[in-house]
Amino acid sequence: LAIRESRQGRSEPERSLLDLAISAKSRGDHHTADHLYRQALDRNPRSWKVAREYAEFQRHQRNDVTSALRLYEQAAANCPRRGSERALVYREWGMLLRAGGEADSTDRAIACFEQALAESEHDAVAAHALASMLSRKGQYRRVIALMEPFLTIGSTKTRELAAAILIAAYEKTGDQIKALELR
Repeated sequence: LAIRESRQGRSEPERSLLDLAISAKSRGDHHTADHLYRQALDRNPRSWKVAREYAEFQRHQRNDVTSALRLYEQAAANCPRRGSERALVYREWGMLLRAGGEADSTDRAIACFEQALAESEHDAVAAHALASMLSRKGQYRRVIALMEPFLTIGSTKTRELAAAILIAAYEKTGDQIKALELR
């Protein structure tokens, strides 16, 4: 199928392999899925879709964070310059970096989350993740500016998460009145 599509000049010859890899993953055939992801990436190393899907496979099925980080870096280098797809790649890359133990992982995660929010400013997941990273760095004023809008928008869970992180930020900045109002 993949060979036939590439001979027919399809614009994304790796797409068939990617679809087969996703199918194998859903069946629980991780060995075949891994092989197909590699083939798809070999066929088109610039495919950010394949790199992102393969990164998620490495992250969740193989628990190989190192490979997932490398693949997300590859996806980020080739993803669209604007839009929700870019936001998704950078948000998930940031999530992986956030859990990393390297010396610069916090700064790199912050940069990824900022990029994700530049493309999708109302992404509550990215905003909360960025706020938690900024809290680690002691940048509580930025946390407050970032999270206050989420007190009035989004789901109940989004508002609860925003309130929790804001209470801590208000307490750290000495604004006890706002902290008490949120409680």
